[in-house]
Amino acid sequence: MSNYFVQFLFWLYLTLGNLGWAITLLTIVIKLLLLPMSLSSLRAAEKIKKIQPHLEKLKKKHAKNPKKLQQEQLKLYQKHKINPLASFLPQIVQIVVFILLYRWLMDFLAAEKINGIIVNTHFFWLNLAKPDQYFILPILTMATQFILSKMMMSPNDQTNNSNHSKSKDKPNPMMIMQKQMIYVLPVITGLFALKFASGLVLYWVLSNIFAIFQQAYLMMETNKNKKE
Repeated sequence: MSNYFVQFLFWLYLTLGNLGWAITLLTIVIKLLLLPMSLSSLRAAEKIKKIQPHLEKLKKKHAKNPKKLQQEQLKLYQKHKINPLASFLPQIVQIVVFILLYRWLMDFLAAEKINGIIVNTHFFWLNLAKPDQYFILPILTMATQFILSKMMMSPNDQTNNSNHSKSKDKPNPMMIMQKQMIYVLPVITGLFALKFASGLVLYWVLSNIFAIFQQAYLMMETNKNKKE
């Protein structure tokens, strides 16, 4: 499978005449192929967010009876036609795809020659086989990751966080963790981007940008449904 990927990327490179544009087109193709699965996952996650207050009430009501809690949660999911796995399985698939792409892309960038032809790894200021020496891509990685994380935190979650901070009630640990991850995750991805080859980081940044537009579309769709 790795060889097929290398040959496909090499074909894009020969067709477009530049490895950077080849990786850009490859990213678009992969994200479009995964788009139905991604939207399905995001829509399922939005449905779960809507019933979160009901889930919290069930947890408090049946805190001492886990079996009853599980039964009531299942009834709630069935009532709202929600499949909890629908929000997780597509994400797992996308993570697996990213790991495979990481390995295959690194194999491609590490190869001095493909089919006897030397691949030119230069793209603007970048050497795609090496980390970005000017740190522009790592900064873009952190910025796009922060924007995406912020967008994926619903307005209701942000309001709840604000209300908890003003009230004397014990804050929800999950909400606190979610809020912290908005700032922690971009830093972690930025640190990884400092070490990775620029070709892989370019794919990462482009994937984030695609996901931002995808999330914006979903938010518009959700707001439209609310008005109707």
